[in-house]
Amino acid sequence: MFKRALILATAFAACAAGMALAQLQPNYTPQVQTVNNADLFQDVVNGAPFPQAVYASGALLSGVYAQAGQSDNYLIGGDAGQNLWQRGTTSAGGTITNTSLPYTADRWVGWSSLTGTTFTVNQVTTAAALPTGTLDALQVKLSNSQTGTGQVCIAQEIASQNAVYLAGHTVELDFSAYAGATWTASALNAYIIYGTSTDEGTSKLAYALNAGGGGSSTWTGQTNATIGAFPLSVSTLTRAAAIATLPSTASEVAVALCFTPSGTSSGTGGTDYVSYSNIELRKADYLAAFANSTTAYTVNTSSTNPSQSYITATINNAVQNGAIPAFSRRLAAVEAALQYQYYWQINEPAASKAVGNGNYQTATICDVQIPTPVTMRIAPTLTIGGTTESATTWAVMIASTTPVVLASTYLIQDAVIGNTPNMIAVQGTTASKTAGQGCTLVGAGGGANIQASAEL
Repeated sequence: MFKRALILATAFAACAAGMALAQLQPNYTPQVQTVNNADLFQDVVNGAPFPQAVYASGALLSGVYAQAGQSDNYLIGGDAGQNLWQRGTTSAGGTITNTSLPYTADRWVGWSSLTGTTFTVNQVTTAAALPTGTLDALQVKLSNSQTGTGQVCIAQEIASQNAVYLAGHTVELDFSAYAGATWTASALNAYIIYGTSTDEGTSKLAYALNAGGGGSSTWTGQTNATIGAFPLSVSTLTRAAAIATLPSTASEVAVALCFTPSGTSSGTGGTDYVSYSNIELRKADYLAAFANSTTAYTVNTSSTNPSQSYITATINNAVQNGAIPAFSRRLAAVEAALQYQYYWQINEPAASKAVGNGNYQTATICDVQIPTPVTMRIAPTLTIGGTTESATTWAVMIASTTPVVLASTYLIQDAVIGNTPNMIAVQGTTASKTAGQGCTLVGAGGGANIQASAEL
C-alpha cells in the first residue's frame, strides 16, 4: 500500500512539475482574446509596492490606453491656439446679444438668453489662463458696465454624420476654464445635448436651451443629457469634466458652455470673463458609472503627467476614480482641414493679386470658379463683401488690361453655376468686353471678403 502511494505521489509530483514547466514554455502561455471592463489587472501604484495586492479594472485602463477610439475628440476648434479664427480674433461679429447668433472662433457659436446681456468672444494669450502646452484661450467677456442677468453661452453642434457614432455610448466633455478677477457669476454649466433628428441647426439648439439666439423652435427630441453645474473660483485655472450617457436614438449632439451673470456691473476693468481652452468631447464608456445629469467634476490634474488626471466620485458607497486622458490635440494641418469643411473665408488681397479665374459668359458678365481648400460638408452658402452683397473694391483683370473695379452690388453668387462642396462660383459685372474672354478676380486692398459657409 505504501509503495503504491509513493508511486502515485511521485507520478503526481512529476505531472505537477511537467504542468509547471509547460506553463513556463512560450507555446503554453495562456492568451486572452479580449479585455472586458470588469477584468482586473495587478498594479504597482506610483511604482511603490504595497503589502497587499492592488488591482485596476479594464474599464479604468481603457481611459489610460485609448481603445476603440475612446479618446477621439468629436469637437473641432476646441484648442484656441489651433483654431483658425477666420472671422477675426476680436469678436468679428461684434457684441453678441440675445437675438444674435454669430459664429466666433471657427465652429463656435455664441448668444445670451435675455435682452441687456451682451458679450464678446476673443482669442487671448493670458498666461495664467493657459494649461501647459497651450498657446491661446477662447475668452467669453461680458461688455463693460452691462448689468444683464441672461445666460451667456458658446456652443458647438456636431454634424449628424459624426454624432451618430456617439448614440448609445457614455460621453465625456472636458475643458480648462479660468475666470477673471471680477467675474460676476459663480458657476458654469457644461451641457451635453442630444436630439433625434439630423442637423437641425444652432438656432433651434439655442432657443430650446434658454430661449435665446433669436430662434423660434427646437430640435426634435432635444434633451439635456447633463447640465453639468460646476463651481469656478476666480483667477484659478481649473479643468472640469461633465459625463452623460446618450440613448441609442441620439442622432444629433451638441455641447454648450454657459454661465449666468449676477447682474452686478462688470465695471471698466475688463476682467469679467471666462477663458476656455482645450475643449473636447469624447466617447468614454468606461466612465458610465460617473454619468451625472446635474453636476460636473473637478479633474485632478498631474503637472508632470497629464495622462494621469482623474475624477473622483462615491459610487455604490465606495470612492472610485475615473481616468481623464490628456487633451487629444491633433496636428495643426488636420485641425485646419476639419475647420475648412464648415467655413472658408477669402480675404481680399492687395491690388491686382488674383483670387480665382474664369470667363466672360456674356459681354459684361465674368464668371469665376474658385476651388475650396477641402471638400466642404455641403455646398456652401456665400456672403460677399463682408456683411452685404456689395464689394466696391473687388476688381476683374483681363489680359493686358488694368483691373476693372466692379460697380457696387455687382459681385454676387452666380445662381447659374452655383456652388459645390469642392468649388464656389461668383459673378462680376463690368463694362462691355468679349464673351468667352478670360477674366481673373483680383483684390484692390479694400478689406472685403468672400465667406463660404457650410455651418449648421
